[in-house]
Amino acid sequence: MVADRMPSHLRERLDEAGPPAVPAVRRISRTSESAHRPVDLILPRETASVRLARRFAEDRVREEVPDPSPELLDAVRLVTSELATNAVKYGARDDDLIGVTVLVTADRVRIEVHDPSRRRPWLRGAADRQRRNHGNGLHIVAALTDGRWGVGPRPLGKFVWAELPHTP
Repeated sequence: MVADRMPSHLRERLDEAGPPAVPAVRRISRTSESAHRPVDLILPRETASVRLARRFAEDRVREEVPDPSPELLDAVRLVTSELATNAVKYGARDDDLIGVTVLVTADRVRIEVHDPSRRRPWLRGAADRQRRNHGNGLHIVAALTDGRWGVGPRPLGKFVWAELPHTP
């Protein structure tokens, strides 16, 4: 059984979680299932994974979007960096993995970063961000995506998603 080979702390989460829940997430409609399928990348919890996630997302957009604008590529890199950094710093333990999914449709790029923590991220207040000198990442994501970001549950954690518009 797969659960027998899992690290003990993940096995405990699996036992606590019970049967998988169906995520309450709005899905992007796809015109062609094979042409616009999600592509997943599994990475270890380490800072180098943020760079790999960013490169993966950019490459995926370059493959799927004809002549992507520099602004779109900058936004994809920045949003992916912020979401992956949060997953590495707050959403996973040393031996955990994070996942990255990039879905490109006719008018949007959806980036999802999956981690095994159920702790949900939140937008920090200005005083807290100033006092701690961090906590601006989700504010950047919210600004770049016009508020089109959120969190969805997974049986063993969560995923944080963000959608960036693009014009064909």
